[in-house]
Amino acid sequence: PASSSAAPASSSAAPASSSAAPDAPQPEQQPLPPALSALPPALLRFRLAVLQAFNGLLGRQILGVVDWSLRSLKGSILHTITAKRELLFLDVKTCFMQSALAVHASQADKPVVVVDRRSPKTVFDQLLAQVGRIAPSRLWHPDMAFLVQFLGEGAEGYNGPYRECFSTTCGELESPALSLLVPSPNRLVGGTAPNQDCFVLRPSSRAPYELDMLEFLGRLFGVAVWTKLPLDLHLPPSFWRRLVGQPPAPSDLAEYDVYAHRVLQAMRRAPSSEGKDAAADKGKEEEVSGLPETFEVLLSDGRSVELGERGAHRRVTPENQAEWAQLALAARQDEAAPQLRAIRKGLDEMLPDGLVELLDGRELERLVTGSAAVDVALLREHTVCRGEEGHEAVVEALWEVLGSLSQEDLAAFLRFVWGRSRLPRPSEFTETFKIHISPPGDNRLPKADTCFFTLNVPAYSSTEILRARLLYAIHHCKDMDADLLEAAIPQVAR
Repeated sequence: PASSSAAPASSSAAPASSSAAPDAPQPEQQPLPPALSALPPALLRFRLAVLQAFNGLLGRQILGVVDWSLRSLKGSILHTITAKRELLFLDVKTCFMQSALAVHASQADKPVVVVDRRSPKTVFDQLLAQVGRIAPSRLWHPDMAFLVQFLGEGAEGYNGPYRECFSTTCGELESPALSLLVPSPNRLVGGTAPNQDCFVLRPSSRAPYELDMLEFLGRLFGVAVWTKLPLDLHLPPSFWRRLVGQPPAPSDLAEYDVYAHRVLQAMRRAPSSEGKDAAADKGKEEEVSGLPETFEVLLSDGRSVELGERGAHRRVTPENQAEWAQLALAARQDEAAPQLRAIRKGLDEMLPDGLVELLDGRELERLVTGSAAVDVALLREHTVCRGEEGHEAVVEALWEVLGSLSQEDLAAFLRFVWGRSRLPRPSEFTETFKIHISPPGDNRLPKADTCFFTLNVPAYSSTEILRARLLYAIHHCKDMDADLLEAAIPQVAR
């Protein structure tokens, strides 16, 4: 098995909610929309029953027999279904998709990819060079799309290196190492701006080689769906809606650039309004500063583009500010249109027959990236312990420590023991987390076998020592080597 050690340098079940990490987001009771809140409960139950019957009929008798080549033909059954995809339950969609993918699964041997993480080339670039030239249909496997070998690292087997390869790639995508994504402008705004941890497509990444990279990124999205391996990526909801072809809305901009959205809202109000409306408009305009002087707009990567012919030479005036706002909004909404088309092309190569058109943006995001929150209770449900006889207190201390960790530390823990940063959906949790309690040794570090999702924990003498050793291990394991450098263990108070 691939070993990590702390060397320096179909139907979805409801997730468990008890004993989750303190800062894990808890589900909230969502209020009914105003149009439904006034309806009597009996009518709401009847509507739900109709939806359930409708979904059952589609899943059992229709989706599997309709002609998917006619999905773009107006009036066809499939065109009607995809136009009303929000009425389909996600479980019905994913169950059908998994059945369809099973029919298309490749029978060819998996390609072997050799990755050198000490190379100046990123792992993403190495994957693109080796996997990008392979026919997409050869990657249609339900467990692993390809086999990964880490050059010069002490990893045996393929499961752990495969997951670690994707974790490394996701980190590169959200770093300056690659030119495809930039931090959301909302990160600079701070405060209550939404999605400050998200990244957006770099509008200026339009060179042919960059579009090839984005097409390959779309393939990796498809691989995530095939192999049920969530990608640790942070992209705003509007990205996923546009990727599945949902039309843009003016409010989309606020999801990643709330300041620009506020400016446009103020500028779209005509200053010629009379009385109270004029005063309100003036107040809105005073809320923003730095209004443009010419028909230009800044995109998410800070690049300025002209709005219309000779926009840089056309001044914005009270009479044409609404026109500028309309053109600016259109430019911001389509600033990454070529990049989105490239990603969608790669995604369609991995999900044949237009399967992605069954999904809305939120559903595709869930299938590709899963949930960023690590539910400790869900993990515990899928755990077995060995060697705990007489060491029950050590096992309880481990869960106590895990339950107190931040989400960032929990993601690092998952990567240490499993080579991935996110848990699968409850219905797709097919592997068991195994905890082995080894003989006592406060100067020893935990060891993880990522291929087998196994953590070996010495029987530490205190919870404090366990916490210190575990945190050191999960944050100092970079290579998949089995060597333990005990001399590097930090001292903790006893």
